[in-house]
Amino acid sequence: MTSMTRALTATRISQRKDDSTSLTRQDNACDRLTDSRGWEVIGRAVDDGVSASKVSPFDRPKLGPWLTDPVLINKYDVIVWWRLDRAVRSMRDLHALAGFAKDHNKKLMFTEGPGGGALEFDMSTPLSALIMTVLAFAAEMEAQAIKERVQSSHDYLATQPRWASGAPPYGYRIIDRMVDGVARGKTLELVPEEARILQEIADYLFGGESLWSVARLLNQAGVPAPKAGSAYVDRTPEWHPATLGEMLRSEKLLGYKVSKGQAVRTADGEPVIMADPVFDETTFRRLQHVLKERSNYGSHTRNTAPLMGIAFCGMCGGPAYRQPEYVNKKTGRKRRGFYLCYGKWQQGTTSCKGVRIFEEDLMQRVNQAFLENIGPLDRPERQFVPGSDHMAELEGIEQALKNLRAESDAGLVLDQQEYINRLTALTTKQKNLAALPAEPDRWEERPSGKTWGQWWEESDVDARRDLLLSAGFRVCLLPGGDSVAYWPGKSRLTLEEFLESMKG
Repeated sequence: MTSMTRALTATRISQRKDDSTSLTRQDNACDRLTDSRGWEVIGRAVDDGVSASKVSPFDRPKLGPWLTDPVLINKYDVIVWWRLDRAVRSMRDLHALAGFAKDHNKKLMFTEGPGGGALEFDMSTPLSALIMTVLAFAAEMEAQAIKERVQSSHDYLATQPRWASGAPPYGYRIIDRMVDGVARGKTLELVPEEARILQEIADYLFGGESLWSVARLLNQAGVPAPKAGSAYVDRTPEWHPATLGEMLRSEKLLGYKVSKGQAVRTADGEPVIMADPVFDETTFRRLQHVLKERSNYGSHTRNTAPLMGIAFCGMCGGPAYRQPEYVNKKTGRKRRGFYLCYGKWQQGTTSCKGVRIFEEDLMQRVNQAFLENIGPLDRPERQFVPGSDHMAELEGIEQALKNLRAESDAGLVLDQQEYINRLTALTTKQKNLAALPAEPDRWEERPSGKTWGQWWEESDVDARRDLLLSAGFRVCLLPGGDSVAYWPGKSRLTLEEFLESMKG
């Protein structure tokens, strides 16, 4: 008596929305074939959302165990698929599957072949291996063609002023993108009130305020901050210096389409415009220079010491650290705040015995020294002068050339002459811009009519720290609690030389 053939059916789709190759259709096709042959279906391997181009049959969640577990391998005689591309889409995976079938005496069955009829392969015969190789080669070419079509579609959509998904950047809202009176996806438009807030923020920064002080002013004024997803479902979002700085550095404020932090550019190197800009290019460049200068002052958090980056040890040159005022909850005793150098506890610093001074005394000395020596001097007004180094245009062209070469490498160039024309035009434009005289952005200082002392009196603790940093004021702690301010130049100017340099 002949035993019944045991069949394992295998179905797969890459995406759930792939209706043309639905799991139900594949399953029905497999059942019709097994019923017509009188085979017993002993198992079903259903891989939903698995790409054959990326995942081999042996690594698929459902089919994989049937090809690797010795116990499961002995339970069936034939594997049934709908079509070959449901099994493999690469020559490498085909050879691995064919080798498995030959080593374990398994048959491979496909309900639909090139001519519409079923295909059965007994891998013990050379002819079956040859036919499968030819069909697998065709499946691999089809997979590559699909990949190229998808990539070409993505590349095209990337150059269109369409909003893909997600929350819009602050200053903008999502609207329908109208083309010939018909909605074609989404795009962005300015929100006038938010754009005005961003422009006022820039004015504050141009006026000398720090990101920290601007964020605090916005929160105190009750200006609504952009929401950050589900984190703010039950509480009101606040402005923070870090997120504010990140927002102001984005080219989205120029109305550009941005992907992965970089402006998306056309084949000609021009940025893709999504909407009207919050800032013109000159203002945006000026803003970037101001933000860069703020970052040079060092990080600023809620607990930043007022003299961080300003107070240093006169013995070893290391930074002086702040120990804030402290009250012992058990005894009620109060410990005064102070600044000190940890030099004597740091490895390798043997010459420093460590110095310290009470914070209240130090702040009084800094206040007095600044107002007496620097306060009467005019604080120069810095005027931003945009240059003409063409760096932004050159970067855009370089990105366009990179994209163009990537298209060629991927085999997506259909018109070779058009490709050569575009490449020649971009290269010529790149050479012409590089040959133009370069003049970088710069700042010019002009008398402002407002003294450092006036700025000091109008500033809070955070803004005063920025004033000290921008003036180059430093404090040197010496043994015995003495302190002296000096200019931190390469030549280590004395206090008198520092003050003389401030007078210009």
